[in-house]
Amino acid sequence: MKIEQVSADKVRVRLSHEELAEMNVNPEMFMSDSKALNAFILNILHEIYETTDFDPFYGSITMEAMPDSDGMCIMLSKGIVPKSAKKTGYSVDLERIAELLGIDTRTQKKPQKRKIKSVSAVKEGSARGIHTFIFNEFDDMCSAAGRMSTVTAQLSELYKIDGKYAMLVPILTKTLDDFAMIMEFASEVKRGLAYEHVREHGELIAKNESLVNMAEGIRGLETRVES
Repeated sequence: MKIEQVSADKVRVRLSHEELAEMNVNPEMFMSDSKALNAFILNILHEIYETTDFDPFYGSITMEAMPDSDGMCIMLSKGIVPKSAKKTGYSVDLERIAELLGIDTRTQKKPQKRKIKSVSAVKEGSARGIHTFIFNEFDDMCSAAGRMSTVTAQLSELYKIDGKYAMLVPILTKTLDDFAMIMEFASEVKRGLAYEHVREHGELIAKNESLVNMAEGIRGLETRVES
């Protein structure tokens, strides 16, 4: 993946055929509002937000996805909508995606940082970062753990810290579908290096297979209660 900040209000993203195949992206995805498409867009916006001065979660944004000689070219623009966008542009619910990332678009403006003209492709199995979900109540943590996918549970860690529970979830394509659900039960979400503080000062409760088993146990208890 190559990200180029063309100007203050425009960013170009290029993905090769190989990268699109790794991310299971195909042209048919852009014909409907699917979970796979939203996860793909979320990945792109998050990468842009983290590596450039362009803030895709603030202001009016137009996204255009076009075939490229080596794969796909995606243009994000602020301000005037280009004529081509009326035919090829994809309408994105940026407020909903910002909500998934825990970004308040009403008040937050992104601080300026050093421009990074391009970033290397990120493989499916490598994390783009870690989100730290904080739960004030044990029941809320159990509700989130019991509803997350086995894949997400396998890749996550659960800690107890300062009387609260902290769940560390890596930002990966295969974990993004669970983010909105986990946020419904979490008291707050922290990004950046917050997870390092949790790992250093928190008490590890479960991770990987033990968290998977815990989640399965919670689902089993909920099933028995309902029956």
